[in-house]
Amino acid sequence: MPALLDEPDGARIIPVVEGLALAHLTGTDVHGEPELTAALRGHLLAVLGSGRCRFPDGGWKLSETSDNSWLSKTYLCQYVARELLAVPDDAEMAAADRAHADWLRHPTESRWSWSDQMISGVAAGSRYYPRGVTAVTWLLEAGTR
Repeated sequence: MPALLDEPDGARIIPVVEGLALAHLTGTDVHGEPELTAALRGHLLAVLGSGRCRFPDGGWKLSETSDNSWLSKTYLCQYVARELLAVPDDAEMAAADRAHADWLRHPTESRWSWSDQMISGVAAGSRYYPRGVTAVTWLLEAGTR
């Protein structure tokens, strides 16, 4: 699925799936539209499996054309992937989890404790930003680590 519908060769993005989180968390049966969820699952598996939306450390790259990522969006998308789209919680997912945690433990940038905006895995802005609350979705996952 292209990020821009009028440009079929445009960038692929992960956050096309994030809307399912809000729907699910407010009580909507997101599986009531099986064709939509199948299409979103296929898209997510394609962009992650192809490496289009991964950083070299395995972290998720929200857009294949940008090194700018937002952890709050990443958390929501990971929740959707595991809980709603049955994306395997495998070694690649574990590598992504480690990468995202490591971004927050960067040798010099970790002084910010939590930052939303990451550029190639390094804190760049939105330090202590309230959207970090989306990390609670990790605690809602069935197989909470």
